[in-house]
Amino acid sequence: MTDQEKMTDILGQIVTMTDGKCLQTIQDTAYSHKRDVNRKLANIETASWCVNDKVQMIPKHRNTKPFNEVGTIKKINKVRIKVDFPAGVWSIPKSMLMKAE
Repeated sequence: MTDQEKMTDILGQIVTMTDGKCLQTIQDTAYSHKRDVNRKLANIETASWCVNDKVQMIPKHRNTKPFNEVGTIKKINKVRIKVDFPAGVWSIPKSMLMKAE
């Protein structure tokens, strides 16, 4: 069964549920799983990054500070990367960064 088929089946079951506590549990679990998947993907993509590489915010987050700037990696931690932007040094989650274009 593909992910699309699983999603269709799960959504079909969710819309018939009426217990708010069960729906909240599903929402919390989905949020937590999404966060874990995003972190794993970010760790895979950033595994080859080094200090002094040029990075920028992914397009989805470019409307947040620092606004659409290219910065230099200063330190790489487990979940976050310290990046020196022209506006200052920011500690940003790996999942919000990409190599500079």
